[in-house]
Amino acid sequence: MSPFKEKEAYFRRLLDVANVNALSPKERATYDENLKIYRDWKATMEYAVEEAETKGKAEGERLATLRNARNMKKAGVDLSLIAECTGLSLEIIQSL
Repeated sequence: MSPFKEKEAYFRRLLDVANVNALSPKERATYDENLKIYRDWKATMEYAVEEAETKGKAEGERLATLRNARNMKKAGVDLSLIAECTGLSLEIIQSL
């Protein structure tokens, strides 16, 4: 980032703070409430994205485990060894 842009961002932030301080008490209360709503929404969205990534990763790992078990079964590996290596139950492995 260029020094000019950094200074520009700094002065923009300074102007924002000055504008907020110039608000009437009623306008300031409205501003604060809207800011709280925005921050709550942002935190909710960040949490939702994090949860989706976690669930997606877990689903990907589950599918990879099933694919590996299926391939080991096709290769003739003993089912109990597949269960031991993958953590899958014998019932699941037999159904593949």
